[in-house]
Amino acid sequence: STRARMRNRLLFGFGLGFLASLLLSWIFVRAITRPIQSLTRTAERLAKGDYDGPAPTAAEAAGGELGVLAGAMMHMAGEVKARVGELTEQRDLLSVVFGRLVEGVLVVDPHGVVALANEAARPLLGDDEKQLPERLGPLVAKAREGDGVGADDELELEGRTVRASARPIEHGSVIVVLYDVTRMRMLEGVRREFLSNAAHELRTPVTSISGYAETLLGGGVDPDTSKEFLTTIHRNAQRIAGLVSDLLVLDQLGGRPALVGDRVPVAIAQVVSDAARTTKGITPTAEIIVDVPADLAAR
Repeated sequence: STRARMRNRLLFGFGLGFLASLLLSWIFVRAITRPIQSLTRTAERLAKGDYDGPAPTAAEAAGGELGVLAGAMMHMAGEVKARVGELTEQRDLLSVVFGRLVEGVLVVDPHGVVALANEAARPLLGDDEKQLPERLGPLVAKAREGDGVGADDELELEGRTVRASARPIEHGSVIVVLYDVTRMRMLEGVRREFLSNAAHELRTPVTSISGYAETLLGGGVDPDTSKEFLTTIHRNAQRIAGLVSDLLVLDQLGGRPALVGDRVPVAIAQVVSDAARTTKGITPTAEIIVDVPADLAAR
């Protein structure tokens, strides 16, 4: 009976102690795992890009190494947020600058696919903006194989004359800059044509002035005829001055096309009459009849 009572007491004490130890263990483990769980949630939040969430207060309250770790983690979150903000600002700035460039710029990856193109380059790429134009293929290949030297060429893209400059960048990609020189080439053609015409146009007034001047120097010309000759000489001198002025404008045409100005109507009758009088000065015996409506004009 005594042994039985002793055994029951021991079993009861053992059970009570076991329960107490379980409770104390749960409290101890909870005190350790709560800061760790808080740190884990904070790390997961930071991994998703949320740098503005609350700090792991439970971990910081725990003190010790976990508190130090929590403080370091939040400091890291602040630094990462600042760096990400700086990178975002730089990316946005580069994106704006890249998009506003007048020249077309595109980046071609190692597989020949257009990885990036700005607004100025898209009209030159055709319908498929990811497909590199066939004419640019040899230029890109030459730049990729040129050991950093690059390649330049002038070609036609979508009906435009383009000056293309390709340079290799890292990992086998190539950056291509496209300069639309269509207007420049057109102005150069106008300049060559005008210079060619001006050379011929200058001969006529110079010959007319020379002929009328020789006639006046020879004497024997009545006052009315002399006045007409002087008027013709003055008109042709003004014509030469106009041609010279046009040549000066043409010299600046490539950089300042606005100097061309607007077109104005020109009376045909006046032009034909001036040409007839000039011809009479070169060949006085020529018989010229002018019949042009006064209201006929060219634009």
